[in-house]
Amino acid sequence: MQVDALMKLLDILGPYRSKERTISVRDIALKWDERYPDGKPEPATVRNIQRYVNQLATPTADFPALLGVDCLDISVSVRKASSKRTGSLINKEVNHYYLPPENLVKWFMTEPVALQLMITGQVVGQSLGAIKQLSTQDAEMLANQVLSRDKAAELRKIAACVRIVPDGLGRLRTLIQPKVIQKIVDAIVANKAVAIEYKTPTGKDGKRIVNPLGLVGKDGTVYLVASKGFDPVIVHYALQRATDAEVATKYARHVPAGFDLDQHINETHLLSHAIGPDVELVLEVHDEALHHFIERPFTAAQKITKSKKPKWSRLTATIPDTVLLIPFLSSQLEYVQVISPMHLRNDMKTHLQKMVHHYS
Repeated sequence: MQVDALMKLLDILGPYRSKERTISVRDIALKWDERYPDGKPEPATVRNIQRYVNQLATPTADFPALLGVDCLDISVSVRKASSKRTGSLINKEVNHYYLPPENLVKWFMTEPVALQLMITGQVVGQSLGAIKQLSTQDAEMLANQVLSRDKAAELRKIAACVRIVPDGLGRLRTLIQPKVIQKIVDAIVANKAVAIEYKTPTGKDGKRIVNPLGLVGKDGTVYLVASKGFDPVIVHYALQRATDAEVATKYARHVPAGFDLDQHINETHLLSHAIGPDVELVLEVHDEALHHFIERPFTAAQKITKSKKPKWSRLTATIPDTVLLIPFLSSQLEYVQVISPMHLRNDMKTHLQKMVHHYS
């Protein structure tokens, strides 16, 4: 079969995707060439199309049948050879064909693409769960089937040995109601606002109608990036605190002028909640902890030089002052000392004194 014939056949079969909607070879022939207004395609055209669909409805060693087949009983008129008049109606079995989307994917998805789909699916599934528009479970099933081909043996080994897990201590992921994320996605698709029932960490709860601008997975949870009405201020909602959500059909989704999700993530330092202007950080770091700052620097412009103290180094970097800065520095225990800025040094001292008090 030539490529142009295949593409034309797939185009005709496009709307016919299941046993609930199928098409016969004769009807394909009528759509193949519009020269048949009387509904009588040429026998040669019908034979060629029958040959095409027979090929595509037959599985091979590595590929399933591209087309599904359903044999239907239809009534046809029979004319006696000695008469020009139509005779009686009889039932006849006629094959009807359809194009299952999953079979189409299996045919045209390459093994490396299937592997990438499985690996990236780990991240999507962990963060967003079973959103119907993403069909993550179906995609994983299809990818597994593509990787089951004989020539994918090497890639199957990779798929069996690659996992992606979130950073952190290993705590359980936050529990987010599946409906909440699904309704937010539905609102984005419909270009509508979303109404969420939300409880703050202090216990204040209530309904908020917001413009859903994006979903961002971070640190074991998912944040809704949103704005309210025509206010350009962007707010981050941790979705484990949302108990319910519905598409606010009365309100259009308004995106602030110039908003770009990737730019917002970068400007907020990965949604780190800045509490002040950038700081010129100077640390003394012991050799025991130095690898943390070498392997994952604060910034590309970070500098590390030898300290005057043996086994210590001096680190300098301009970084955002966020709510996570003091907890991170505290996690380095006695192996890090803040030299400047002075307000950060004093805040560290206050927090550490309170910590020590718990153990005195």
